[in-house]
Amino acid sequence: MKKMKKILGTLLALPLLLSGCQAQKADLDIEFDVIVPTAYINEEYDFSEVLLMEEGVKYNLEVYYYDYYNKVEKTLEVKNDYYFTPLELFDVTVVVNAQKGSAKLSKSKTVPVSQKIDPIDELLISAGYSGWGDSGIMKEAVIDEQYFKGENSHSALSVHFQGSNPYTWGTTFLSLNNFRLLPLWSDQTWENAVVHFWVYNPTDYPLEFQMRVCDNLTNLVDVDWGQALNNPQFAQPNEWAEINFSLKHMGVNHTLYQNEDGTRDDSVIVKVKYGGTPTSGLEVYSYQFYVDDVDVIPYSEERFPDLDTKCYASAETIEYGWENMARDDGWSRANVLFDRELTNSSAEHTSLSSMFLTFNGVTLGENDFHNGYSVILNPEVEFEAPDLPSFRHGTLDFDIQFSNDISDKSVKIICVQDGWEIFSRFNVTPVNGTNNWMHVSIDFGEYSDCYSINKGIRLGFGFPGITESNKATANVHIDNIIFHQNGGIPEADIPVATAETIEYGWENMVRDDGWTRANVLFDRDLVNSTAEHTSLSSMLLTFDGVTLGENDFNNGYSVILCPEVQFGNDGVPSFRHGTLDFDVQFSNNITDKNVKIICVQNGWEIFSRFDVTPVNGANNWMHVSIDFGEHSDCYNIDKGIRLGFGFPGITEDNKDTANVHLDNIIFNQNGGIPEENIH
Repeated sequence: MKKMKKILGTLLALPLLLSGCQAQKADLDIEFDVIVPTAYINEEYDFSEVLLMEEGVKYNLEVYYYDYYNKVEKTLEVKNDYYFTPLELFDVTVVVNAQKGSAKLSKSKTVPVSQKIDPIDELLISAGYSGWGDSGIMKEAVIDEQYFKGENSHSALSVHFQGSNPYTWGTTFLSLNNFRLLPLWSDQTWENAVVHFWVYNPTDYPLEFQMRVCDNLTNLVDVDWGQALNNPQFAQPNEWAEINFSLKHMGVNHTLYQNEDGTRDDSVIVKVKYGGTPTSGLEVYSYQFYVDDVDVIPYSEERFPDLDTKCYASAETIEYGWENMARDDGWSRANVLFDRELTNSSAEHTSLSSMFLTFNGVTLGENDFHNGYSVILNPEVEFEAPDLPSFRHGTLDFDIQFSNDISDKSVKIICVQDGWEIFSRFNVTPVNGTNNWMHVSIDFGEYSDCYSINKGIRLGFGFPGITESNKATANVHIDNIIFHQNGGIPEADIPVATAETIEYGWENMVRDDGWTRANVLFDRDLVNSTAEHTSLSSMLLTFDGVTLGENDFNNGYSVILCPEVQFGNDGVPSFRHGTLDFDVQFSNNITDKNVKIICVQNGWEIFSRFDVTPVNGANNWMHVSIDFGEHSDCYNIDKGIRLGFGFPGITEDNKDTANVHLDNIIFNQNGGIPEENIH
């Protein structure tokens, strides 16, 4: 009974004891600052800046973090009560044990942990377009000192690529055009600036680096995308390499950036090309390298003794001179730069640059003998289709300077009609001008074969004086290329059109390109003129890259003309009474010189195919003469909507190099066997 009373007394007293303990804990609290500074790996962290300490309270810290990779909890040593040093990139948990008198309390606080990285590195990873890279590029900051090259580096960039990049000139991995980077560069003016960085290449292949610049302020757009303006620089395997690019060399002498209101979209980007890159653009591959000490530095000869800072980039406008016009680089056979130091200014115009052409490393293709080493401008890209220039009424002026090792100073002018159906080539001889420059002035109206070029989509300059013997050292400068749309001979005074006409020769007829299995050009250099007719062009057929479809075996490699489009439904010819004559010349690697004639009736209901054998003619040409009335299967073709020529001598074995010329394709509607004699 006494024992039960004692237990009951204890239970009755317990609320009083708990009330006293809660009162003591209420007097003890642990508070933290609202702002918790980030801790950095390998740097000592002072937690007393986070803990709001109360006088009379004794504090003790326990610090740990969880390694998620190895799934283990690890502790950190606490020095001098409040200091610890993070060792890995995991957030740290700090447990604060507080005691005041007999009262005790514990609270925890998470401290974010990061790497201490250089501000430039941070922006090159994360800051909008500056952090951008081509597909497959991954960047992160590393704090391993073996990859530091700058005197005060805290970090370097690890750049990793994995993918199947198809770009010929490599992969973009750095962009320097963010306005947030501007205060961080050593050069604040960019009057003669150098983009500088170090690269460590741990791979087994060299890495190649190039730059690209877009400057909206001076209209320098896509300056050198892997062309010849900046010489490629290399980082050899398992070595450090210092990479330096002169911005002045690329035409930039002022700060480039994308400003906050977005009115300019400049860019300075760096591209990398891996020495082991597969050429197809299909295989998946990977590589890694390290970059440190990225900066924009003022140029000095002492600091950069081997760096070429001569300016080869232009800010000329199309409104003044066409030397900065878009080019057809697929057809051009010249390296094109822009030289700001060798120009031909006049009282009317201060030239900012000339077009600088070199030819070293350029190889002529099989069909390039017509134009030789040349540069081809591309008005089609520069102007909208309805605004393409008409050469027939135009004038062209330009200044030109040849290097001393070019003795033939003539220039071949190359003009191309919209649709690539009409070519014109003619030679001009520049006359002496001033300041060692020569001048060319052309009125296209004086050249009768330019009459039909009323929508010019290519304008080219070829140089007969550039040969294999001098191309390694020869160069040409062109300045002040001025075209006037309507400055030439008036329409009434232009000679009668002498470009091939449908009335004379069908080699310029509209084609059915959906059915044709040949590449079709028009050649003004290889023609078969006669006493009755001066031929201006022949049809040049090549077959490289052409693939036969499943149903093409009937006609093989062929070109199909389209009278239906040329004459309209009411005017399509009747093959049954017609005759056809044409001249043909085969390249030497074609042994079977037969020609398949293909005729199609309106409605595609009747086909006729038959082989003919050309007979030897004059000037290495052969001739074909056909009377369709002699071919009974042509009898019902009274509305011929297709006329084709197939070539059994073109096969998979020779199609890459074979070619055929057709000239003087003459169809006579009623020249054949009379109706009553057709069998």
